[in-house]
Amino acid sequence: MSIYSKLNPLKQILKLALLFFFTVVICQTIYLNFDLKNLIAPLILANAKVPHIRLIEGSYWFVPVYAVSILWAKIMLDYLKPVVINFFMYLVPLFYLYLYFTHSTYNYPAVFKGVSCQLFLFHLWLIFLGFKTYKINKKHIWIGLSIFGIVGTLAFIFNETNFYLQTYKFPTSLPYIIATMISIGITMTLKQTVKPSYLTYLGENAISFYLAQCISSSILFTFVRIININWIYKLAICFSLNFFIAMIIGFLITKLAPKITSIIIK
Repeated sequence: MSIYSKLNPLKQILKLALLFFFTVVICQTIYLNFDLKNLIAPLILANAKVPHIRLIEGSYWFVPVYAVSILWAKIMLDYLKPVVINFFMYLVPLFYLYLYFTHSTYNYPAVFKGVSCQLFLFHLWLIFLGFKTYKINKKHIWIGLSIFGIVGTLAFIFNETNFYLQTYKFPTSLPYIIATMISIGITMTLKQTVKPSYLTYLGENAISFYLAQCISSSILFTFVRIININWIYKLAICFSLNFFIAMIIGFLITKLAPKITSIIIK
């Protein structure tokens, strides 16, 4: 069975919305700070706001982006011919090249609340890239992609003053796209060379550990300022704490969330 035949966007969106919904419920219960508006927001893809755990709200941006992109991907795959999808795959990179090198400041309309046209097109393109390449296991393709991306990123760093990658994320611009392709290339290369089971487990439950990292980082904020030691030792301690807390929370989420969501979906 192909990967496309398994695509059920409504089910995927519901699972994602429920994951953040139950996170908000649990956090509100822990802090005894109940807010009906914040409780409903994740279910309608509006937000996921939790007092004292601010990184969840800051990291929620991808949920509506994913929802809109996966729905459009399903529609386009159902009703458009492959040649049109291929044309789209070539056209989108040209669009971002044009925006970057012409320094275009045109404010394209939002596709959905909080989802700009630039953000939507790139993530829709990534979904199609996954469909086109998920069976490709040739290591040299991904190594080449990684090298090309690294060279491209270095070119931006040395040719632009005060280069900061995060500024190219909203709205999505060429440097952020190249950095994303580096990540994909390196990940796919490692997938074919290093195959420990724990990495596979993390990849298959990436959203759960992403959410766990948001929670652990927010917890770390509460006491990181009271650690008054050399910054190198402080960095090592904070990184270690963040890693272990995130792993514990991530494993708990991966065990509990599927059971709860499957009961509701059924």
